[in-house]
Amino acid sequence: MRCICGNEGSLDVLLDLGRQPLSNRFLSEPTTDEFRHPMALGCCRRCGLVQIIDAPPIEEMRPRYPWITNNEPEGHVPKLVEMTDRKFKPQFTSTYYTLNPRLSSTTLC
Repeated sequence: MRCICGNEGSLDVLLDLGRQPLSNRFLSEPTTDEFRHPMALGCCRRCGLVQIIDAPPIEEMRPRYPWITNNEPEGHVPKLVEMTDRKFKPQFTSTYYTLNPRLSSTTLC
């Protein structure tokens, strides 16, 4: 298991929920077989990034019907970013920002 942030660090398992069904599916019958995939969270030993250890295949994550979308209006995002900036005054510009308990400082990936 390798970190998705540079693929350099190995992962420690934080939480393993076993094989889980995808959340965007409804069964037509309760006894119908359904796709299940391992759901586990890991933490990179190098940078501290928490991540899904093994993401489900994209083919299984796509909606079965083209009229089902997983998008919501995003008009609230700019205001949320502005409020977050004012409250927390972040001092970084990286895509990923993590706190690594094994290091004495924060790590940017």
